[in-house]
Amino acid sequence: MHQVHGGILLPAVVSANKHAHLAGMSKGQPKSPWQDRKDDKMKLFETLKTAAANHALYRRTRDEIARMPRDVALDLGIFPEDADRIAWAAIYGK
Repeated sequence: MHQVHGGILLPAVVSANKHAHLAGMSKGQPKSPWQDRKDDKMKLFETLKTAAANHALYRRTRDEIARMPRDVALDLGIFPEDADRIAWAAIYGK
């Protein structure tokens, strides 16, 4: 309790704790201290899953280009020797 001007007692400590608790709440539920770690692990898992899927797609694309018959590749303006570069640009956009 905190005494203010005029001798009125106010529950300052309770009020401060209540506001600190409410600031950490989302959608009415208190946030678990472990939730950030769970979120980080899920983000890492999703990143790794996406990277693996992209790499598999890159390998398939690279192999398709490399195995393409030379006359078909040349008609399309593709050189099978550039399969790595072409597949990388197609999948990763760089």
